Amino acid sequence: LETKVERLESQLSAKDREIATITRTEAKAKAGFKAQIDKLQQERDEFQRMVIGNQQVRTQQIHEMKKKEKEYIKLQ
Repeated sequence: LETKVERLESQLSAKDREIATITRTEAKAKAGFKAQIDKLQQERDEFQRMVIGNQQVRTQQIHEMKKKEKEYIKLQ
């Protein structure tokens, strides 16, 4: 019986070490995923700013073109 208890304690200790290893691995993976998510969110925000900037430029160009068309019509 004593041998069986020692064997079970040894197995329990091994499982505890395995759990600790898996927990560390999981923590590293979570940190990596968080960093990747943060990077992707920053890229998305940057692209969003670029799109908004392009839309503003396009709107301004359309406005200027309409203004020049009106001036051209007045000159005729």
